[in-house]
Amino acid sequence: MSAWANVRISLNHESAARELEKFRGDLTEAKEIRGERRSKQAAAEATVTRYREPLVSAAWELQARIYNIHTGRFFGKDRSSYHVDHTLYVFAQYLGWREIIRQEIQFMDLGGTQATKILAERLEEVTDAMSDSDVSLPMNFKLFRGEQRAIGEKMMAPADSTTQVPLGHRCLGYACFVAELNGPDFNVWFSKLRNSMEYLESTETPDFGRLSWLQNALIDLIDLLDPDCVRFPQHLRNRMTMPHEVAVLRAKLGT
Repeated sequence: MSAWANVRISLNHESAARELEKFRGDLTEAKEIRGERRSKQAAAEATVTRYREPLVSAAWELQARIYNIHTGRFFGKDRSSYHVDHTLYVFAQYLGWREIIRQEIQFMDLGGTQATKILAERLEEVTDAMSDSDVSLPMNFKLFRGEQRAIGEKMMAPADSTTQVPLGHRCLGYACFVAELNGPDFNVWFSKLRNSMEYLESTETPDFGRLSWLQNALIDLIDLLDPDCVRFPQHLRNRMTMPHEVAVLRAKLGT
C-alpha cells in the first residue's frame, strides 16, 4: 500500500508539473500576443497622427469645393481649364492621402481602440458615398473602390526632407498633378470625374444626391479629426441638404 501510494503521489506530482508548465507557456503566449497587439495598435495610431493634418486638410478642400459648386459660387462666368483640373485635383488629393494611410496601416490593428474604430468608419463612409450603386444615387461622381484606390496610388510619391511628413509617402502637388494629366496612363483614371464635371456644367438642374452624401460624410470626418475646430471654424462647416431617399440610404448603411 505504501509503495502504491508513493507511485500515485509521484504521478500526481508529474501531472501537476506538466499542467503548471503548460499554464506558464499559455500565459507567456498570451502576454506576447497582447504585447504584439499593443505594438501594432500603437504603430497604427502613430501613423494616423502623422497623417492627420494632411488628411483633414484634403477632406476640407474637397468638401468645400463640392459645397461651392452646389451653391454656384465656384464656376461663375470663368470656364477656364483650372476649374476642372483643380476640382479633379482635390478629389485626387483626398484619395491620395486616404490610400497612403490605408497602405501603411493595412497590417495593423486599426480597430483596436474606440477612436481608431470610429476613424475607420468615417473613412469607409466617404468611400461608400463615392462607390455605392443604389438606384437613388446618380451615376455622376461614382468611382468604384478599385478606381478610388488607383487614383490614390497615382497620387502617391516618396516623402523627402522638404515635406512635413518625415517618413512614408506624400501626395503630388497641384503643379505636378497637372503635368501628369498630360500622360495617358495617368489621365485615364480621371475620365469619369471629368465627365461628371462636364455634366454639372451642361445641366441646369444637376442631381447632387451623391455629392450631398459625400460632402456630409467629409464633414463628419473633419469633425472627428478636428473636434475643437482649431483648423476649421464651426461656422464654416456648412452641410448640404441630402435628398430624402439619399438620407434614408445613408442611415440604413450606417446601422
